[in-house]
Amino acid sequence: MQSKAQTNELLQQKRYRNVLLISTILIIVIAGLIYRNYKINQKVNLLLDKKNQQLDIVNEQLNVANQAKTKLFSIISHDLRSPVSQLFTFLKVQQINSSQISEELRKNHQTKLLQSAANVLTTMEDLLLWSKSQMENFELDLEEIDLQQLFKESIKLMQHQADAKNVEIKIADLKVKGLHSDHNLLIIVLRNLLQNAINHAHPNTLVLLHAGLNELGAPYLSIQNQGDLISQEKIDSLMSNQYVKSKSSGYGLVIVKELLDKLNAKLHIKSSLDTTVMTVHFS
Repeated sequence: MQSKAQTNELLQQKRYRNVLLISTILIIVIAGLIYRNYKINQKVNLLLDKKNQQLDIVNEQLNVANQAKTKLFSIISHDLRSPVSQLFTFLKVQQINSSQISEELRKNHQTKLLQSAANVLTTMEDLLLWSKSQMENFELDLEEIDLQQLFKESIKLMQHQADAKNVEIKIADLKVKGLHSDHNLLIIVLRNLLQNAINHAHPNTLVLLHAGLNELGAPYLSIQNQGDLISQEKIDSLMSNQYVKSKSSGYGLVIVKELLDKLNAKLHIKSSLDTTVMTVHFS
């Protein structure tokens, strides 16, 4: 009787051990499945995060591309409008009054036509170069630049516009004769700044070009005109790209500031009662 009871107890203990073993195995299997599922989910989440980051980068690149495209079209519509309009006007006048135009006036019109056509070509080249500068692999073409020659080249491009307002452009005594920079980008910067200076200058006044060294010994270029006071609020708006819809200031300053970033330079504008000075500071 006692032996049977012991046998039953041993069987009962064996069953408990088996149940415990099976339960332990099941717990281990379930824990393994849970851990495996966790790792899979973790891997999936990491992949999703990576894909989301890549998508964010693509969206950012697309946004930048769209902004550049919008800006380019806006600049084209603004900066090409004036020279193309002048070209059309001169051609129209010559067509309508061709028989009544004297030889001297005809030559004068032809000169203006050539200048307008040159302005269109120059503006297109500027825009193409600006577009190229927006590309990731764009590299500066650095060289030693003769500032006297650079100023003369800029004046020649803007002479027709200056003559229309009877504005005289002069080169001051240059404290700095040369500059190590990218000629193509710098001529675009000067042309746009000079265009703004002429636009805001009073008729029959002077625009002065100057080059020198600041208190730190770094070179600078400046353009000074005689015109109305520009408020500090408007200057701040111009410098923060909030004023790009202005017909007189326009998108030229957008190009200027972006190209100056490439040249490691900054634009500063200071305006007093009857004088405005735009200065490009190089590092």
